[in-house]
Amino acid sequence: MVDFSVVALEELERNYTTRGGKVEIKSREREVQEQRELTTLMVIYTTSSDIPPSPREPSDPYSGDPVIEQTFGMPSDETKVISGPIQLT
Repeated sequence: MVDFSVVALEELERNYTTRGGKVEIKSREREVQEQRELTTLMVIYTTSSDIPPSPREPSDPYSGDPVIEQTFGMPSDETKVISGPIQLT
């Protein structure tokens, strides 16, 4: 944490808040970035092995291992028949 109490008041009043001052930055880029941060989901990694090697987004996020589809076929007739309402316990 930085102690800005040693900086002169007139210096704080002319500097931007990102530099310890009191002047808010107003730009279209800042508004766009704030909106993006409000609408973008945040990732929470539960283990260190979940963390990707690079913070960059992959150019093709689906270029990993191919998904192998399994066909299970149709359910049997007795599975299709329901003999009454299902009771959840």
